Parts: sequence; structure tokens; C-alpha cells
Amino acid sequence: MTWLQRMEPFGAGNPAPMFVSTGVSLIEAERVGDGGDHLRMRLRDRSQSWRAIGFRLGRTPVQQGDVVDLIWSLKRNGDRGVELEVHDLAPTVAVNKPDL
Repeated sequence: MTWLQRMEPFGAGNPAPMFVSTGVSLIEAERVGDGGDHLRMRLRDRSQSWRAIGFRLGRTPVQQGDVVDLIWSLKRNGDRGVELEVHDLAPTVAVNKPDL
């Protein structure tokens, strides 16, 4: 995470970078927290997989096995290392492109 640490400290004048990923497999999804308000996930893109948490995303209409697009940032999680903090996600929508 050295490249990200070089951009710190993050705050009002220097917001943390956010990233977009499309076509990511949702290989595990568990609603957690009081009333299932949050979504704990395991995501896979090609051969890489990551732990992720989506605060206040527990009611998002996705489930294990879905392919999703997401907006995320990196988050340190104590002894668990680094995980993705998912800010928004939705099922991937196939777009048909016209032949030119």
C-alpha cells in the first residue's frame, strides 16, 4: 500500500481516492450489523479476490453469485490488513453496442 500512503494524509483538503470496478463477481455476501444494515463481501476479479465491507448497503438488491459494478476505496482494518470499503454497487448491466 506504499503508493497510497504517499498520497496521505487524507482529509478535507485531500480526499481519499475512490476507484471504479466493473464486472466483479460477488462470491460471498452477508448482511451484518443491527438489522442487516451493512454488507460484508468477498469479491473476485479474474484471479484476485478481496474482502470488502459496504456500510449502509445491506438493503442493496444483490446476492452471492451476482456480477456487480462498484465504487470503492481502500480501508485499513486493524489486524485483518487492507479491505475494500464499497461506497456503492449495482448489478452489472450488459450494454449492447451497435455494429459500426
